[in-house]
Amino acid sequence: MSEQLGGAINNPVGAKWETGTNSTNREEEKRLTPRQLEVVYLLSIDRSLKQIALHMGISIRTVHAHILNAKKKTGKATQTGIVGMAIRKGIL
Repeated sequence: MSEQLGGAINNPVGAKWETGTNSTNREEEKRLTPRQLEVVYLLSIDRSLKQIALHMGISIRTVHAHILNAKKKTGKATQTGIVGMAIRKGIL
């Protein structure tokens, strides 16, 4: 995936948003999937939801679902919050 995106995602598989938890299941719940990370990356380079859907070959509704799930996992309320967190944590 990172080859398709110009290598901009440092650790697309298994990137964690929160660390320091003792529960392996809890850590797994906090990991964004590669598709969620791809959506976050595309948001970070100012792509519209329609452009993201076309690029990924999915519906806009599925893009919304990826964003909603990323918001839940990160505890952020906005798309900007998700992108900002990814940048701060070095994921993007």
